[in-house]
Formats: sequence, structure tokens, C-alpha cells
Amino acid sequence: DNIYNTLVKYEESHKVIVYLTELGFSMRDALLIYNTYKKNTIMILENNIYRVIDDVEEISFPKVDTIVHKKELNIDEDLRIKACVYYIMQDLSFKNGDTYLNIEEIYESVCKYLGCSIEINYLDSVLAELNGDAKVMIIDNKYYLQDIYEAQYNIVEKIRYLLEKEKHSYKKLDSKILALENDIGIKYNEQQKEAIKKALENNITIITGGPGTGKTTIIKAI
Repeated sequence: DNIYNTLVKYEESHKVIVYLTELGFSMRDALLIYNTYKKNTIMILENNIYRVIDDVEEISFPKVDTIVHKKELNIDEDLRIKACVYYIMQDLSFKNGDTYLNIEEIYESVCKYLGCSIEINYLDSVLAELNGDAKVMIIDNKYYLQDIYEAQYNIVEKIRYLLEKEKHSYKKLDSKILALENDIGIKYNEQQKEAIKKALENNITIITGGPGTGKTTIIKAI
């Protein structure tokens, strides 16, 4: 029984791996996909090949979309556009460093990628669907990726916690800064000294300034 079951399992995985590599996935990607879906792999991909983008972290939309076009697979165009919209939002957010996007820039980039024009009302319905899937947040006509929105929200909560937390109090900071100056051979100006003290006494401090203004020197002192 053990030998038989092992052979059946091997035959099943072999068929799936062959199927995936013949589609155009590398052996590495094929193994990642198979280890995610096991015996359901072929059924899931035939139903919606774009699903692997969500379920297998290292497989991107362009990779799957290239396979779809190369093999001329018969796919649901709505599923393709939905996956494309999400990919475009990720690409724009990380490329520009934005935490949210507006519908016009999403629309322009999606149309450019697809090489065709879609109705903006249709895009609006796709974004609403992504919102229902908990992948996109829509607030005041601003479109956030869900994970970026949650990260931003968590940062706000952390900052609020730090602001409300009791502050620290240290004695003889001026004499300690003077001792540090003598030790490392650096003379801090009054603004820098104030920054050092505030950073030590407060639970959160933002140190900002252009190149050469002493940010690194201040942090070294802290």
C-alpha cells in the first residue's frame, strides 16, 4: 500500500509539473505552484490562471500574462483586467512611493499596459470588486492598496501610542554632551544640542534636514 500510494502521488505531481513547464513556467515556478495547490493545480489554473499571482508570492502578473498570450490561452478577459489593475496599482505605488492613487492615473496606466481603451466606469467597477476582495481601500476618491493602507494606519497608531506614553527625563545632559564633544572631537551648535536632548527625552523625534546639516552627527551623539 505504501509503495502504491507513493507511486500514485509521484505520478500525479509529475503530470502537473509537466503541464506547468509546457505552459511556460520554469521548473522552479512549477514546483512553487504545485506545492501551493497540489492535486488541484490544473483545475485551478484552467479556471483562473491569474490566481497564482495572489497565491504564489514570487510569480508576477507580467510573467503569467506573457504565458497567456504566448500559448493563446482561452481566458476570462474580466479576470485578466482585474489582475492587471491590481498589478498596475502595485507598480505605480512602489515606483512613485505613493500611499494612494487617483482613478485617472490608474486608468491611464492600465490602458497603456493593455494597449487598448476601456471604459472608466468599467475600471470603477473593477476597483469596487477589488475593494470587496479586501485588496484595495477606497476613501474619498483615493485608492489605496490594502496592505499599504493597513501599514500606514498601524504607523499612525504606533505614533499615537508613543506620543501618549510618558516622556523620559535625564539629568546633566549638557555636561554629558560636553564630555561627548571632548571625547569624539566634535563641537555641536545650539540647534544640534537641542535635537540631541529632544531625541533622548521624547518617545518619537523626527530628525530632518538637507545634506551636510549634521543629521548623521546628531544620530551618532544620540
